[in-house]
Amino acid sequence: MAQRPSPFEFAGIRCTAIRGPRSADGLWYWRALRRADGESWQKALGWLTRDAAQVALARLVADGADQAPPKPPEPQIQTVADLVRYWRGSIRDRHDAGDISAATKRSYLARSDRIRKDIGDVHLTRLDSRAMESYRTALSRRLAPLTVRLTLRAVSMIWEWGRRMAIVPDRSLHVPTVKAVRKRERYTPTLDEARRVVDAVEATERAAAAAAKAKLVRSRAWQDVVLILRVQAATGMRIGEACSLTWASLNLRAMTATVQGKTGERVVPLPLDLVGLLRGLN
Repeated sequence: MAQRPSPFEFAGIRCTAIRGPRSADGLWYWRALRRADGESWQKALGWLTRDAAQVALARLVADGADQAPPKPPEPQIQTVADLVRYWRGSIRDRHDAGDISAATKRSYLARSDRIRKDIGDVHLTRLDSRAMESYRTALSRRLAPLTVRLTLRAVSMIWEWGRRMAIVPDRSLHVPTVKAVRKRERYTPTLDEARRVVDAVEATERAAAAAAKAKLVRSRAWQDVVLILRVQAATGMRIGEACSLTWASLNLRAMTATVQGKTGERVVPLPLDLVGLLRGLN
């Protein structure tokens, strides 16, 4: 891998290659940064060689572009929606400066969009522990625990950004805990257990067939159940996959079945004894 170019300084501005090299041309992405008197100024220079980055920085300084612009008037921030709006602007600036990736930017903006829609009208002075508990309850009614947890953390992150910018009350924001839902443990039966289930259902089928001869019940449903169980035991198909099989999805000559699973279409091999059974039905 190519070695990262060394940073350089000019007129009190430090220029650093923060990403690269680009596969197409080997260039690096350069950023200029200056910190002074508790404030910072930064500028993305783009994909350049080290020499070209030096020239670009010198031009910025010559044009006076490195001078901090006059401070805008203090924003009128009263609600969560106001805070989120300004925070989203900072996220876009960080992305443009190369501090965060495009994927991180999309993730942050998506979460903040949900927050703005849900609690955007809440006044910042009323965003406290009780409000956060209520928000957790509302989220839990419609979202998975992990999504609830990430959304609440996003509220806290935006709040802390506001504290650093001195535009929200200078206090910590309580983040409620979200209990993870314990997933049900899945049990895979052994081959012997599967055979015993099939044997038990076949015995029921035989009893139903005998009753059918006496015109008491119909046994066709039990035959279908036995067939599905045999397919599952032989192939490991899910119940939905086995029930959705059609003759068009079977290739008995190639001894395969094409099923639509949770992750898309897949081809399942069929054992010889199952192929014989299916041929007898076709």
